[in-house]
Formats: sequence, structure tokens, C-alpha cells
Amino acid sequence: MKLPLKAIALVVCSSSYIVTARAADLSVVPYPGYGASTAFSWTGPYLGYNLGAGWNTQRFSSAFAGDWNTTNIGFMGGIQGGYNYQITSFVIGIEGEADFISASRSISSAPGPVNIIRPTGQWNWAATVGVRLGYTFDNVLVFGKFGYGWVTQTLALSSPLALDVTTTFVSSTNGGGLIGAGIEYAFPGSAWTAKLEYDYVVMANRKFVVSVPNTVTVSPNLQMLKIGMNFRM
Repeated sequence: MKLPLKAIALVVCSSSYIVTARAADLSVVPYPGYGASTAFSWTGPYLGYNLGAGWNTQRFSSAFAGDWNTTNIGFMGGIQGGYNYQITSFVIGIEGEADFISASRSISSAPGPVNIIRPTGQWNWAATVGVRLGYTFDNVLVFGKFGYGWVTQTLALSSPLALDVTTTFVSSTNGGGLIGAGIEYAFPGSAWTAKLEYDYVVMANRKFVVSVPNTVTVSPNLQMLKIGMNFRM
């Protein structure tokens, strides 16, 4: 009877050791996602809004009223959306923006033999599509941007000699190359980010027909400085 008792005791002791060892192994395995630090990633889609200022310089030229320049600045605001993809510390993405612009300028009179014309330029809408290339420092992204932009402009031409009666009122959409740069910050523990961005759109010359054969050619460009918020989805 001594041998079976010893065998039983040996089995019990071995079982206790195995259970204890297994419990020790389980105690060092962390629960998935608990206490583990993960690197921030910019990958994914986002939507947001922006506010800022837009200013433009326009060169007007005509055969019947000479040449003149105007510069005006105004408020702008709108929405944006895009997608980022992060590879190590580099981020590539695509972004589209649409903004309302309230920028208008009227000069007293254009140069000419008898000051026969007064232009009033109004910038209405701007839209851009661009590729963003950036470098990330964890939750801070520094990026450059290039693409294409469109701007809708309304031009009114009136004559002081005709008691400021508007002689022509035309609207035109113009486009050109876009370059820009900015910085974006992702708030820790949040899906929101904040950005500061500067963009420059160089547009093609646009010709407005006042009356045959009288035309006004406008050579515009648009600069934009905006702050914005994005929600990462």
C-alpha cells in the first residue's frame, strides 16, 4: 500500500506544479489592447471645415481704357475632405476643398482719356483639388500641396459719365495651378485635428467683352490663408 500512496502523492505534487506554472504564465500575458502603447497613424478619410482670408491681385488691360491693377482682401470659409495614407513617417493624401469668398474691390476710375470706366471685381467661390505630401512627427504633420484650383469671379463695369449705370455685368470661372503648404496637429485621444494652411492659385488670363470690339483682359491670382478642423473617420 505504500507504493500506491507514494504514486498518488507524486501525481498530486506534479499537478500542483503544472497548475502553478500555468497560472504564472497567464499572469504575464497582457489583455489585448490594455496598457499597450500604439503609434499614432494618419491613415484614413476625414471631413472638416475652414475659415480664413483670401486676397488677390488683378491686372486689367484694355485698348479703350488703359491698364490698371487692383488688390483686394476678404473673408472666406468652406469645407474640405480627403484621405491620408501613412508609410513609416511619410504621408501621402488627396484633398478637395470648396470655399465661399467675400472679396470685392472697386476703384474710383480706370486710367483713360476721359476716365470712362470703373471696374468692380467680386470673387464668389473657390474650389481646389490637390495632392498632399507630408512628413509626420507622431501627431504633428507638416505637408506640401499641389494641384489645381478654380475661382468664380463677377466683374461689373460702369461709367462715371453715365451716372454710374452698369454697362456690363459678367461672371466667369477661371482656373490654374495650385501650390501650398501647411501644418496639422492631431489632438491626443481625439478624432479631431487642427490645421494651418497657405495656398496660391495662379490663373489664366480671362477676357471679358464689354462691347464689340471693346474687351477687358484680367490677369488674376488668388492667395489663401486658412485655419481648419478635420474629423478623422
